Amino acid sequence: MSIVVLTTAAGAPGASTSALGLALSWPGPTLLVEADPAGTSITSGWYRGTIDPQPRNIVNLALTEDSGELTDAIFDQAVTLDPTADVQRLVLIGLNEPAQAPALQNWWGPIGEAFQTLSAAGITVIVDAGRLTQGSYPTPLLTIADQVLLVCRGTLSSVLRSYPMAQQLRSALTASGNADTLGLLVIHNNSEQYYQPTDIAKRYGVAFAFSLPDDPASAATLSDGVPARPPLLTRLRRRRDPMPHPQPAAEADPASAGPAHEPAEPDTDSASKDEGSGGEHIIQARLMRAYRAAAREAAAQINQRAQ
Repeated sequence: MSIVVLTTAAGAPGASTSALGLALSWPGPTLLVEADPAGTSITSGWYRGTIDPQPRNIVNLALTEDSGELTDAIFDQAVTLDPTADVQRLVLIGLNEPAQAPALQNWWGPIGEAFQTLSAAGITVIVDAGRLTQGSYPTPLLTIADQVLLVCRGTLSSVLRSYPMAQQLRSALTASGNADTLGLLVIHNNSEQYYQPTDIAKRYGVAFAFSLPDDPASAATLSDGVPARPPLLTRLRRRRDPMPHPQPAAEADPASAGPAHEPAEPDTDSASKDEGSGGEHIIQARLMRAYRAAAREAAAQINQRAQ
């Protein structure tokens, strides 16, 4: 498989949301890595505070006595990202606070080698590396990545702010012999205010660009911990008919044997699915179909290019 690093130049264009969306939609097993020196966002976003990041997170890798054991240590520290998926999807939760970032500074090289081992075993590693301008940035991961995607929005302000860092990143990757790994991941929609990804890539001097939709509702559910709301039609039905009307009991047929009716199958679309972490993931998957479809398409394109 491959190693894909997402990074940004400035602002918050949606790198963490994009990394999560790709990890949930990738055509095969994935490990999402929160390598952002600013710390974890997935615990308060996707998990909505239901998971304790203290026992299992990326900073614990620095406690590994032998760097040769890092691959096993990664599995020990990773947690399940999507329990409903038919393939393994894991996440290595990031730092609890930025002050922990220096503890990993000398470990990114060995950690990168462990990621290469996982990639060779068929697991795609998707890294959210945060902003290029931060201290304690995981620079060694850029040189071992099959794809380095600079994330920006398709707006004029984002394109202009990202341009200097794109040139700096291109120079650094060229010096290490990895210039062909640099591409763009553009968050955009079809309005006239957004530039097309191919046009931005041409202006930046990079060979390729991918895109994901600018979808605030899906981003709020994925990264901000906003509960997913049921579809509009379901909400209207509940408002109109909040409780089922009682039905008259059917008269028993003396000629029939056994129960008068078969037990009803569980209703996976019922309101009860709104509650509990498992139900939340089901609702989230249903509500974000358009975004997930776009993420699957982008993941397939990125995967194809990385091969």
